[in-house]
Amino acid sequence: MDKHTKGKFASHLKSWSYWVVGSSLLVGAATNVFGFPPLLLAVPMLAILWGEILSVPHILASYSRATIIVVFTAWTALQVLTFACAYWHWGLLDPKDATVHDFASSLYFSIVTWTTLGYGDFKPIASLRLLAGAEALFGYVHMGIYLAVVQRVIEPPQR
Repeated sequence: MDKHTKGKFASHLKSWSYWVVGSSLLVGAATNVFGFPPLLLAVPMLAILWGEILSVPHILASYSRATIIVVFTAWTALQVLTFACAYWHWGLLDPKDATVHDFASSLYFSIVTWTTLGYGDFKPIASLRLLAGAEALFGYVHMGIYLAVVQRVIEPPQR
């Protein structure tokens, strides 16, 4: 990757990270201060997913194969961790229907929900049910994009 491309990539990543962090903080503050429902967290996640869809052609044309895989893997991890933090903050119901605020359980639940496995051992509290459904939908769409991009990156160029 040449110097100009590295600069564009750093600028693109920096603006995305500011937007993601800023919108997440705004939504978190609005949820805690004004009592907005946790589903509001889905709004910036939807915007991130939409931005991801729109940026795929640009990323495929501009960056190396390794960079593309790293970027999409980082986006996946960021989205799963964002939902995990929401579950950690608001809590989940364990198999005995006791509310838990454990990060490991929240991360596990987020991964299981994101991948649409749905084991059923943990479940969201009532106010997080729509958020969990939104996470499953985002995971389903994102993984389709992710697998298509990975397939496009690893397939040999057509002549």
